[in-house]
Amino acid sequence: MSFPEYKEIPTNVLIDGFCGQNSVCAYHTSLFINHFVDKNKPIGVVDTLEVQTALHALMYGRHPQARENTFIQEFTSYLRRVFFANSPFDGKHSTIAPFVTPANTLQFKDGDTYAVTASGRVYTFRLGGIDAPESFLSEKLTKLVDYIYLYWIERLGFRGDEALTKGMIRNRIRYTGYLAGLVVKGLDEYLESKGEVFYTVPSFDRTDKRPELVNTLVLADDYKRLIGVLRVGNPTNKQPLLAEFIEDVLPTIMATKGMELYEYYRHGKRPEGYPSWLPRQALLDAEVRTLIKMGDVKTASELPKEGDLEEVVALTEEGRQLLSSLSKATEYKEVYDAISPDTLPNPKVMFSKGRCKELAKRWRQFSRENPSHANDIQAMLVFLGLAWAYPKYANQETPTLLALEKEAMGKSAGSAGGQETNGLWGRDIIFGYGQPNPNYSPLYRAYEYELSRGRELVPEDACDVLKRKGGDIYNHCP
Repeated sequence: MSFPEYKEIPTNVLIDGFCGQNSVCAYHTSLFINHFVDKNKPIGVVDTLEVQTALHALMYGRHPQARENTFIQEFTSYLRRVFFANSPFDGKHSTIAPFVTPANTLQFKDGDTYAVTASGRVYTFRLGGIDAPESFLSEKLTKLVDYIYLYWIERLGFRGDEALTKGMIRNRIRYTGYLAGLVVKGLDEYLESKGEVFYTVPSFDRTDKRPELVNTLVLADDYKRLIGVLRVGNPTNKQPLLAEFIEDVLPTIMATKGMELYEYYRHGKRPEGYPSWLPRQALLDAEVRTLIKMGDVKTASELPKEGDLEEVVALTEEGRQLLSSLSKATEYKEVYDAISPDTLPNPKVMFSKGRCKELAKRWRQFSRENPSHANDIQAMLVFLGLAWAYPKYANQETPTLLALEKEAMGKSAGSAGGQETNGLWGRDIIFGYGQPNPNYSPLYRAYEYELSRGRELVPEDACDVLKRKGGDIYNHCP
C-alpha cells in the first residue's frame, strides 16, 4: 500500500456530491470548507493535504465544539470516503501493514525536511519523530537564537553586543543543520549509484487523549508537509545499506564537502564556485516573508544579494573583537565556547574512517536487534548525533529514537563511564541547547513553554504512550 493518492477536486464538485440540490447544505458546506479546509485563498480546488490537515486539526481537539456538530461529523465522514477511501484514517485499525511509496530523488530543504519525488510528484517530506538544527532562516530559528541569548543574560549576566552575538549563534546552528543535510544528500547519491531507491512510510501517531485515536495515520502537518519514516532500499531488500554507507561513504563526504563547510565557517575560506548545499545569504520566498513578518526587514530590496554565501559574523572585525574580550572573561567561557570558530566541530574528526568503522559496527548490532529500523534515515541521523529525538509528538518510533539518542550521548543503559559520544554531542554546546528534551537541555528546562508555543513540550497523552512503550526512557513525564 502507499500514501493515499494525491487528489485535487473542485470545491463545487465536493459540495454537489455531498449536498445535491440542498441549498442550505451547500451554504454551510461552503462555510466549513472556507474556514477549516481552504483557508486564506479563494475557494476553487481542494486537495488531499488540505483535507488531511483540517481533519487532523479536528481530531487533535482544537475545535471541540465543532467535533460534536452533527453536520460536521457527516461532512468529515464524506471527505474521508472521498480522499482516504482505503486508508486507516479513522483510527479503527490497531495493527496496520506499512504504507510504502518508492521515492526516486531527494532535495535538501532542511536537516529534517526534504523534497521527495515519488510516483511522479514532488512532495515536501518531514522526517517524523526527530528534529534537526535549522538550516534556513525561519521564525523557529529566530526564536531559538533569541532564547539562547536571553538564557546567557539571565544565567551568566552576559551583556555582549546583541546583534553580533545572535549572528554568531545563528551561524553555528545553520552549520550543524547543514551537516545533517550533507549526510542525506550523500546518501541520495550513494543509493543512486547502487540503483537503489528511498521509500516512505507514514507515521502512526498518538492523537488526542481518546484511546480510539492512538496509532492513527498522520499524513501531513499544518504546513502540508508529508510526515513519515524515510527508509533506504526496496522494502524487500534486507541488505544493511545504512551500515555500508556509514563505513564506506560517510568518511569521504565529511572529508570533502564537510570540510569545505568547516573551512568556510572556521577560516572564511570560500570554495571555488558556490556549491548549492552551502548556506546562502539569498533567501527563499518563505524566508523573505518570515523576515518581513518579524520586522527584521521591510522590503525584499533590503535583503542580501543573490548568490553570495552567508556572512560568518565571528570572522568580521567586530566579531573578532567581541570574541577577544570573551576569551579573557572566565565568567563567559560558556558563551565563548559556544560561538567561537576555535571550537567549531570538525566533521573530518567526528567522522574519521576509524570512527565510522566503529559506528558501522554498532549500527549493525542495532540492526540485528531492531531489524525493522535497520534502514531508517531518522534513526541513523539520531544515532550519528546530528539530530534529536522529538518526543513532543510521540509515536511508535519514539522509544527507539530516544534509546538511540541516549546511546549517541554516551548515556545508554549499562554503558561504562567515559563512553565516546557520537557526532555533535559533547562537541557543540548550542547543539545541546537545542535538544527538545528538558531532561538534558538547560535551555528547554528554563523556557519549555516559550519554545513549545505556550504548550507542554510533551503533553500528558504523549507521556502515556511513552510510558507504555518506552518504560522510563523519558523521565520528564510526571
